[in-house]
Amino acid sequence: MTKIHINLFDIAYIRTRLSQYVTLKDALACILVNKSWFEDFIPTIWHTIDFEAHPQFVNLNMSVVTKHGRHIRIIENLNTIAALEAIQNASVSKLVSLSMVLDPCLHYQACCYDILRRNNASLKNISFSSLYEMEMYLFVDALSPSASTNASSRLSHLGLSGVTMTRDAFSSLLRMSPALVKLRISKTTLSPVSGAELYQHPKMVYLSASINQVFMVSNQSPGSPSLLAHFPNLKTWSAFNPTISDITPQVMKAEISQCCPLLNTMYSNLTPELFADLITDCFKNLKCICFMCDIISPTLTMAILAHIDTIDTILTYEPSPGFYESDDIHSVNKQLGQHGWAVQIMLQLCSRLKIVKIPLLEMNMGDIEKAEWSCTKLAFLYIRIHGLDTEEMVNRAIQLWVDGRNRKSQECNSHQLSAISQDNLPLEERVARHLLKFKELKEVWLGTYIRQVA
Repeated sequence: MTKIHINLFDIAYIRTRLSQYVTLKDALACILVNKSWFEDFIPTIWHTIDFEAHPQFVNLNMSVVTKHGRHIRIIENLNTIAALEAIQNASVSKLVSLSMVLDPCLHYQACCYDILRRNNASLKNISFSSLYEMEMYLFVDALSPSASTNASSRLSHLGLSGVTMTRDAFSSLLRMSPALVKLRISKTTLSPVSGAELYQHPKMVYLSASINQVFMVSNQSPGSPSLLAHFPNLKTWSAFNPTISDITPQVMKAEISQCCPLLNTMYSNLTPELFADLITDCFKNLKCICFMCDIISPTLTMAILAHIDTIDTILTYEPSPGFYESDDIHSVNKQLGQHGWAVQIMLQLCSRLKIVKIPLLEMNMGDIEKAEWSCTKLAFLYIRIHGLDTEEMVNRAIQLWVDGRNRKSQECNSHQLSAISQDNLPLEERVARHLLKFKELKEVWLGTYIRQVA
């Protein structure tokens, strides 16, 4: 029987799937193979246009954009009239993400309006920023799909920075964006309008805004309702910028309680005192917090413990992109390392904890073994252990944990281990034995890469 040899790359479906994962450089090489490869890989080349990374795009002949503009899905750093004119083409009509800087120039605004109008039915992510104070009413209408298309806005993520608009226009923007779930807003003024309706968005659950932005939406009218009044189902608030003026914890607590009863997650880069006061005085039923690791303190620890009956997630911001994927053991800041006791107390007392990611604080294994952790449902654990400071030691500890989880007679072996003096075991085995106590633990990081088990 004759064997038929098939080159998998001759199958169009496989090439199309592969094209979604190659780099731009590789895609450019692939389109040179033949016409079929060109058709399969050209969408990858045109998928994302970043005018900061590829400023030469503005020099393309308009006929080229007309031919391939239908493939563009993401446009980033759209901030010059030349860039706007480069995509001023009817073929650019299927964008899903757009990042643009606003400008008071009328021609610039007209071009912005046109690109938004052509893509308002497909855009899911829009970010507006401005170096000027300006009205944004022109673009609100542009974001609403035409009634004749029978399409509704798909916008789910919106960013506003450095713009000015009326409170009524802001309500209109929310109303015409029924799919909106995430709003990032900064340096934005909402000018008051007498009798304006405060639209309450039913799906918005994530807000990123400073405390000032939330509670002082207009300098012209300090007593205006806070931004929270628009989001009755808000669950997560990422608060930044510690500068506050004339906003008391009592005011914040009352507003949060009245406007956002479901708010239970707080991300913040505030000072330790301010963050501690905020989560102590203004929140009930707090479930998740994320903060800068360098603000850990006894005051903050006590504030977290005030939510001992509800807190299930404690995070610190990832120190740098790709930090958890690195094979290198990062050194522990000695000043931060001495606060490992705080993590121990949280794990010991907060019985509902499921996720703990605090990679820059070093815990002592002896302290861990002296007091049981009450969080039996723990599923994600990212910590450092004092003495577990080489890649080999970390990998061995994690492998022992994985082997223990996979071993059918795990319970028997755990019982046998418990009869052995802890002091007589290598540190890696002590760590693994401790991890095996948590039956639902499925993801661990101890200093190198993340390890998962089913």
